Amino acid sequence: MAQHSKSAYQLIEHDYYDVETIQNEHKAAIISEVESNPLLTTTAKLLPVINWQILKQLRDAKVYAPRWIDTIMAEKVLKEVEDQTRICVYGCVVKTGSMLGDNFSSAIYRAYTRYTKAYENEMNTMTMIFKVPPLNGKCIKNEVSKDGQLFAKELFMYSTVVPAMENLLGTVKDKTVFGPRLLYNCGDPVGLVFEDIKERGYYMSYKLINLQTAELVFTKLAKWHASSVIAAEQVPKIKNLTKNFVDIGNDHYKTIWQATIQKLSEILATWPEYEKYANVIAKFKEPIFEKLRHIFDPASSIFCNVLNHGDCHNRNMMFKDGDGKIEDILFYDYQLSVWGTPAIDIIYVLYNSCSCETRDDHRDQLIKLYYDEFVTTLKKLGYKDKIPSLLNLRMEILRCGHFESFLACTFLPFMMSSFEELIIIGGASPTELASKPERMDDVRNYFFQKNDYVKVIQRYLPVFLNQGLFDL
Repeated sequence: MAQHSKSAYQLIEHDYYDVETIQNEHKAAIISEVESNPLLTTTAKLLPVINWQILKQLRDAKVYAPRWIDTIMAEKVLKEVEDQTRICVYGCVVKTGSMLGDNFSSAIYRAYTRYTKAYENEMNTMTMIFKVPPLNGKCIKNEVSKDGQLFAKELFMYSTVVPAMENLLGTVKDKTVFGPRLLYNCGDPVGLVFEDIKERGYYMSYKLINLQTAELVFTKLAKWHASSVIAAEQVPKIKNLTKNFVDIGNDHYKTIWQATIQKLSEILATWPEYEKYANVIAKFKEPIFEKLRHIFDPASSIFCNVLNHGDCHNRNMMFKDGDGKIEDILFYDYQLSVWGTPAIDIIYVLYNSCSCETRDDHRDQLIKLYYDEFVTTLKKLGYKDKIPSLLNLRMEILRCGHFESFLACTFLPFMMSSFEELIIIGGASPTELASKPERMDDVRNYFFQKNDYVKVIQRYLPVFLNQGLFDL
């Protein structure tokens, strides 16, 4: 991607939460964790130098957006949305559209617009979300992303695939909506514009989900998967979506994950009665990636293939409350959507969305709920082929079990924590930490030895070992 001058950007405001309150809450939690956890001896020594002010520094830092997100672009979007040729935009205020660490392969901005329609005096307002590639330069975050590749996939997903799946469900009077509506494709420069679903009461939640919310997620996921099976017959290109998260930025992320697994191995060597797992984990870090590629290969599935969301964690969902509980969820961020076994999404949700209690106590129940909805939706949509059994699905999930042991040793400790903790311990934004190995080592040391994760991984290690999920 070409370098851009700073003049190509505009200085914008942050649109964050109360950083000082959040910082103080996490500071207290971190001090409590370190002081009460005998395992965190190394991190305890770091307490005097931990940068407690890092959140505020990042919050107060200057932030920029592409200058082309302006009244002219807003007018183009509004003409498309309102289906009118005459729109007059009176203002377009651009602010940040996401929290620190929410996005690793894109930049998100929220644009507040004021406008009038043709022959009308009434002032209208609309908030829209701009999603653009991460650009090179000091003022825009620089992340691993193949030029245009992820955005081309996401445009295809939002403009063609997801509408096709929703329309199929609509033919059987199912009004399920999977995600926010794409309003406009900017083309050149690359960018996608979405409705701001916060305006409809949806919000982000960084808490791992409980059983009631997990039931909503697995029900909607089953409908997504089932409708994708039918949609793929109408749009064959769906089956070409085989580039997965193991392939994207492979060398960069592989190095990070291997270092993460190696750190876990080193930590295990210091835990009484868990030293025997240290060498097992160390040997695991090299061959696991070839195993993951085999799992993600559609030809390897012994169940039917579906279109997976591919990155279905709770931070890629938005939630809406009703009657004192969550009543709906929407998925977004389809840059890693991939054709293959449904076990990919099922395992991913279990480990990267569900709380430990939900995963451990209700796993079989959620898989059964998913399967029943998957079958029901396929039948409603007129699927004629033989539908694999629930036992087939459970065998497929077992076949993909190495994905579970991988996630438990890499993603899980971070999903059980907050990005604020990551920033405070690491002393930098999540994106910057990826290029600071010495700081990442401190981060891993802290997250791998937090009390909650220690309890979980000590329970899982013998299970994975006895199931052969470290054998490669």
